[in-house]
Amino acid sequence: MSRPLRFRSLTSWTMGRSWRMTHGSRPSSCRHRPLLCLSHDGPTATIGQTYRLLLRLLGIDATSAKKHQVIGLCIGNPEHRDGFRYFAGIIPSSGMKPVGAIQPICLEGGLYASTRLVGPYALIGPTFRALFNGWLPRSGYLSDGRPALELYRNPPLSGLKHQSVTDLAIPVREA
Repeated sequence: MSRPLRFRSLTSWTMGRSWRMTHGSRPSSCRHRPLLCLSHDGPTATIGQTYRLLLRLLGIDATSAKKHQVIGLCIGNPEHRDGFRYFAGIIPSSGMKPVGAIQPICLEGGLYASTRLVGPYALIGPTFRALFNGWLPRSGYLSDGRPALELYRNPPLSGLKHQSVTDLAIPVREA
């Protein structure tokens, strides 16, 4: 990484129509957010293929993908393959229904520590490690077991032709 990771904020995310980020606040009323997700099976380097399959199954082409919020759910530690699960997800638009292996998942809102990654997707894993192993132990907060989140600000379909912008968030609670 060319520059050091800086903790961006404590964020209360309420899962409304779009992601609203209120920096430095505590969650007051957190709503659940329905997602349509496809479980990823394989190495983390192939997660992009799962996103492409998710969008193809939902009938979303590369042009219209920009209109949808794409999100990754990370459960467990990817360095321990047995306990790690990843879901490629999308916030569904009105009338969108699960098809095939796509499953509905209800994501809880709550307090997250977040940082914005501008750079290649290959830096997502090291950035999460820096948040969990560097920032979290010194923060006065504890991880609370909800999934870590990857909010893709530009669709993962775009490839490496531009700078990728991804908000990474780890769920926290007061110690």
